[in-house]
Amino acid sequence: MKYQKLLLSVWFIVLMFSCRTAGKPGARLSRAEFIDSFKTISFCRCVELANNKKLDLADDDVSCRPPDWLYSEGDAIDSLVLREVKKIRLDSLDRAQYQVAEGMDGKHVISSCLTFYNSQALETSARRRAKFLGY
Repeated sequence: MKYQKLLLSVWFIVLMFSCRTAGKPGARLSRAEFIDSFKTISFCRCVELANNKKLDLADDDVSCRPPDWLYSEGDAIDSLVLREVKKIRLDSLDRAQYQVAEGMDGKHVISSCLTFYNSQALETSARRRAKFLGY
């Protein structure tokens, strides 16, 4: 019985300590968390900018709101995304030349942004930013 109480109290202390440090602003972010957030915000910005800012995903979806520590990366994300948006616009202009099935003309924003999200170029950029910032 003593050992169970001791084990329970040690477990409780460890749990309390981990809860106290996990949510603190000064807690160190992992490299994988940084890369994942960088890529997610890049995807959201891609969808927003490719739709000429008609959608505000940050209002509709919490995962598209950049965390405080990612605000400084806004310019880096936007420069990557703007290159991709130019490709999407060129692709939609290119499609206008060809006869396509009814309803399939126009921009393919979501599929293009998903391809961008899964691209090696975005992964490499996110890793480089993480390394540059010391993650």
